[in-house]
Amino acid sequence: MTSIPQVSTQKPMQRLQGGLPLPGFKTLSSQTPNRSLSGKHQYTPYQLSPTEISARWEHVLKQPREEWLRVLKNANIIGFGGAGFPTAQKLAAASKAKTLILNAMECEPYITCDDRLIQEQANEILLGAALLCRLLPSIEQVIIGIEDNKPEALAALQKVQPSCFFNIPISLVSCPTLYPSGGEKQLIQLVLQQDVPQGAHPTDIGIVCQNVGTCYAIYERLLLNRQPTHRLTTLTGQAIPKAVRGNYWLPLGMTLHTLFSILKLELPSEQAVIMGGPIMGQPVQSLEQTISQTTQCILVPTATELPTQKPEAPCIRCADCAEVCPEQLLPQELHRHLTSNQLDQAKALNLDACIECRACDLVCPSHIPLVSTFQSGKQAIRFKDNAEIKALKAKKRFDTREKRLQNANCIKRTTKPKKASLEQYHEKNAAFKTPIAPTAITPTSTSTSSTPPTATPSTVIPSKTILKNQLKKAQKKWQDAENALNNARKQGKEVSHLESKVANLKNKAEIAKRALETFKQDNEI
Repeated sequence: MTSIPQVSTQKPMQRLQGGLPLPGFKTLSSQTPNRSLSGKHQYTPYQLSPTEISARWEHVLKQPREEWLRVLKNANIIGFGGAGFPTAQKLAAASKAKTLILNAMECEPYITCDDRLIQEQANEILLGAALLCRLLPSIEQVIIGIEDNKPEALAALQKVQPSCFFNIPISLVSCPTLYPSGGEKQLIQLVLQQDVPQGAHPTDIGIVCQNVGTCYAIYERLLLNRQPTHRLTTLTGQAIPKAVRGNYWLPLGMTLHTLFSILKLELPSEQAVIMGGPIMGQPVQSLEQTISQTTQCILVPTATELPTQKPEAPCIRCADCAEVCPEQLLPQELHRHLTSNQLDQAKALNLDACIECRACDLVCPSHIPLVSTFQSGKQAIRFKDNAEIKALKAKKRFDTREKRLQNANCIKRTTKPKKASLEQYHEKNAAFKTPIAPTAITPTSTSTSSTPPTATPSTVIPSKTILKNQLKKAQKKWQDAENALNNARKQGKEVSHLESKVANLKNKAEIAKRALETFKQDNEI
């Protein structure tokens, strides 16, 4: 295999539009080695030798791209960066992408799992990136975006000599530590000076981004041939003893209650636990919540560790929120429209483009919970759009039904009725002496004349509904008589008169059934 020059480093082309530094938050030291739980939950990363890498890489080259995409799909590997988009689906849609960006940006405080993963598994991450290049045949360059506050991880990447990238150039871009530079569109803006259009995806402009954790999972599945069962997660917060804080290889599916029990952490019942970072993380409602592929951090803060929500004041129109918005939106205008229930106006201002990074919440001097308002607004817009879609579908069904009924009426008016149906009915049922009136049972004429009987003014012309009702009544009477006969036999009573009655009713039910079947056959269209 052809080797390439060592990973090069370049400065970002421009600063992030919007974004803000976060000096007020504490971050776990990235010097602490990665840890693993003991016992059956223990996990040890396996590193291949150069000989094993060469042999397994040759095996990768022999299989078609579609086969490896199927393997990733069956492994249910999703993005480890937080969005959780299925990796196989993302790669299938990016078959013509020219640029692959590896996202090593941990812009949110407290989270250091990717930093430690790069320090200890840099070679494996680049092997995962090489596999991505194999699955994306149009890739022309690979860019690794990493923050400038990670010197150890940056040095680890520079020491690696990747040998599986063929002649694809690799660039290592050191980016400023700004929040939220880890977003997909924001990282593209930093390293390529290129904006992703509103409503579009990076794959639409030939770019695909993958988290370094996802690269390691791809390496595990395709080169090691084992299902990714663990992920590196940051466990931190001042409510956790300092000796316990760190980055742990945690099994997927483990509950928080089990994790805290293994680590012998006794937390009070009112203790807050946050799944994620201090800004975008969500408080857990129960310790039965499980570790997933997107669990980057478990934060257990004290009551005074994180900023508390202060009383909301009226907006002073300072536009600080607009200056820090990475999507270049107008949060103050969106808030005004949503609080006035003007959903169409908020939608026109690209409310859906909000990535809910809470940068506007952090800088608002009036302490307005803007993102909470935006989340409620998005939900209301989705509900309204779904209602409109359902209304259009209902109207389409109604119009289709009306058209079908009109066509059926036209066919009914143009179809000539069968003239011989009534005569054939009387002729075939004369032998059965079946009644045709709904109220009185009168036998038909027994005349031997070949002339078929005709309908008199007192005769009711039979219909399918009338014959059905007669059959139903005859069967009901027969069933009631059968039940009465069975009860009399159990009680030891005389049953001869009941047996005669049952036989008579059974005969009438059979006559009614034959009459209905004959009518159906004669009136088939």
